[in-house]
Amino acid sequence: LNLYAMAVKELYGTLPERATLFYLKDNKVVDYGPTEDSVGAFIQSLEQMIARIETGEFPAQPDYRRCGWCPYGDLCRSREEGGVRE
Repeated sequence: LNLYAMAVKELYGTLPERATLFYLKDNKVVDYGPTEDSVGAFIQSLEQMIARIETGEFPAQPDYRRCGWCPYGDLCRSREEGGVRE
């Protein structure tokens, strides 16, 4: 939800008081109050991730919950090697 909070701040100049995510399938609600610190930590983490990707350091992190819906399964070496964690 920090990504959405960051976008709101970019558009409106201030963080939202609350951010809420509705999981329609499970009828679950996640409510979150973003802060300058949490969004700042998210931005720092995002910048580090981008830097690693740009230098070619982007190892697969297979996980059965994510791999089941990933459209790149046919291209994934981890799936071929049986590396999907359950």
